[in-house]
Amino acid sequence: MSKPFTFDMLFLWDKNDPQSNLEVISHVILANIQTQNYKGVGEKIVLTNRCVTFRELEWEIEKLHRELEQVKENGRQHFAALDDFRNSKTA
Repeated sequence: MSKPFTFDMLFLWDKNDPQSNLEVISHVILANIQTQNYKGVGEKIVLTNRCVTFRELEWEIEKLHRELEQVKENGRQHFAALDDFRNSKTA
C-alpha cells in the first residue's frame, strides 16, 4: 500500500505585498487524505498504513514523527526568512 497521507505546511506571506509584511498565516496540513470505511465504525481518515502488529504501529508512528520534524524545520526556515525581512525593513 502506498503512503496514505503526507503532512505539509501552509505558509502564506508575500514579501512583495506591503500590506502583508507583518501578517502571516501558517498551518500544518494534510496534503493527501485517504479514508477507510469499516463496518460498524463508519468512514474514518487514516494517517498510516494498515498495521497488524504493535511493531508495525510503532514504526508508522515514528514515520509521522519524522514527517512532523521535517515540517517543523521547514517552518523554522520560513519564519527565519520572515524575521530577516522584517529586520531589514526596520534597519
